[in-house]
Amino acid sequence: LEVFKTQDGKGWGIRCTETIYTGAFVCEYSGEVITCDEEDGRANDQYIMALDHFLGHSAPLVLDARLAGGVARFVNHSQEGANLLPQPVFTPHSGAGSQALYRVALFASRDIRPFEELLFDYGDQYTWHKAVV
Repeated sequence: LEVFKTQDGKGWGIRCTETIYTGAFVCEYSGEVITCDEEDGRANDQYIMALDHFLGHSAPLVLDARLAGGVARFVNHSQEGANLLPQPVFTPHSGAGSQALYRVALFASRDIRPFEELLFDYGDQYTWHKAVV
C-alpha cells in the first residue's frame, strides 16, 4: 500500500501497486482507544472512528488514529465507489467477561485494480464520531 496525494482535492489517499482480489484483507484501521469524553477534549478529530455502532448499543468509545494509527487512516470516503468493507475485530474476553472492540479490519469488497484509490463508505453504520447526531 502507498499513501499518495489525490488529484481531486481530498488530500491524502491510499492505493496499491498490485491487484487486490475480492475478500482479501487489505489493512486495519487501528489507533488509540479513548472515551468520547477524552475525544471531545482533543483539538484534531480528523481520524476519529466511533466504535459503539459495532457493539449494537451505546459504548462511549472511539478509535483515534491521528498519532497511533496506521496507513488506513488515509482511506477516503465514497458511497458509490467504495471498494473496501470495514469489519470489526473484537478482543478476547477480559477478566471481567466483556468484549472490547479495538480494531477495524478493511477487506476488498470487489477486485481492485493496481493504483485505484482504496475507499470505503463511512455511511450510517461505519460513521465518524463527530458526524453522529
